[in-house]
Amino acid sequence: MTGAPVSIFLAYARADEADRRELEAHLMPLKRSGLVSTWHDGCINPGQEWEPQIEANLEQCEIVLLLISKNFIASDYCCDVEAPKAIKRHKLGNACVIPVILGSCLWKLARIDGVRLGQLQALPKDAKPISLWTDADNAFTSVVEGIYNRIKQLQYTKAFTTEVKSGYPLSQQSTSRLKALQQELELEDDDIQQLEKPIRKPAEAKYQQQLQEQAAAEAERQQREEEARRQREAEERRRKAEEFYQGGLYHQQQGNYRQASDDLTQTKQLGHPDAERVLATMDDLDSEKGIDYSKLRDLLRDQRWKEADQETYTVMNKALNQDWSNESLMNFPYKDLLTIDRLWVKYSNGKYGFSVQKEIYLQCGGVADGKFHEKAWIKFGDTVEWRMNSSLLDYSDLKFDGDGPKGHLPRVVRYGSLFRRWLLLIQRIGGDKSLLSHPGL
Repeated sequence: MTGAPVSIFLAYARADEADRRELEAHLMPLKRSGLVSTWHDGCINPGQEWEPQIEANLEQCEIVLLLISKNFIASDYCCDVEAPKAIKRHKLGNACVIPVILGSCLWKLARIDGVRLGQLQALPKDAKPISLWTDADNAFTSVVEGIYNRIKQLQYTKAFTTEVKSGYPLSQQSTSRLKALQQELELEDDDIQQLEKPIRKPAEAKYQQQLQEQAAAEAERQQREEEARRQREAEERRRKAEEFYQGGLYHQQQGNYRQASDDLTQTKQLGHPDAERVLATMDDLDSEKGIDYSKLRDLLRDQRWKEADQETYTVMNKALNQDWSNESLMNFPYKDLLTIDRLWVKYSNGKYGFSVQKEIYLQCGGVADGKFHEKAWIKFGDTVEWRMNSSLLDYSDLKFDGDGPKGHLPRVVRYGSLFRRWLLLIQRIGGDKSLLSHPGL
């Protein structure tokens, strides 16, 4: 075993001086091996104050041997001064008190500092008084063997405490060192468990508390991060909602109801508080001519496309006072034009409407300059499938089942002579509110 010698304090009555000397003689193998050092009042040098020396050594020792006899029990100093201080340290776990029974007496009933001596593990074996042994040497040998075993336990306890303080749960290196020490000290596994238990239990409790605190701290950190993430997402939603909202208002003002509907729908999905109200206004059936667009709205809502197209012709005819001339068509009431387009775009989810047709016309090379562009018109007609094999389809050949391509409807125009004016009419969506008639129309 390595380390400093275990310090032993011998508390005894002066009448038992001979037994104290005999015990120290038997302890010599342990002292010569560097395992123990002993101290008793006989170690006080001449001229030194004996009481401070006793108290100091009692506070520093690791083992206190109470040499119990009738003389010890009768000694006021032993039972009222030395023993209580030793018992106090024993209860705190700072020292180990071992009664050594020299002679027969009712020592087990003696109560010191709230502890009956009979509660302490005594020596020699079976707490049989040394005076009752037929061979005193055998009795003292039993005492020393018991002390030696206790020293080995103390050595292991110290080592285990040190390893626990350096880190718990124990590392593989710590476990290996303790296992090697156990083998060196020749301690059984049962002994080890008993020695480790009072040290391991608080260490495990502290470790579990640390785990709980770490888990709580981690949960709190994750909660903070989640809250921050939700706040960022909410802020991003608000930013996007406002962006789409402003875009929807702009496109609504420009008469681009298809894009306005898309933007405002996005705004609604993102939770903008005014989205529902603005979307509702896109169902406003405004008319400069006092025309009722509720039937057109209902037909479009029910996706009755052919009837809606025919109703579109009907309401346009009313707005034009049945005058489909160049001048009348070019001055079609702008508010009515936007209302019709808005309803088509909204209830077709952006598939049909004047503004949709205008966008396709521009993509086909047309220009919103109030002029008719023949090549763009031909490409436009092919794109929206109003033409087939270079010929304009009859109205009866159109697709009113919803399977038509984007921009396929409305097509209220029945005759080819009106298509030039139709294309000029749709150019007004999102642009100038009126276009003058152009030569050649």
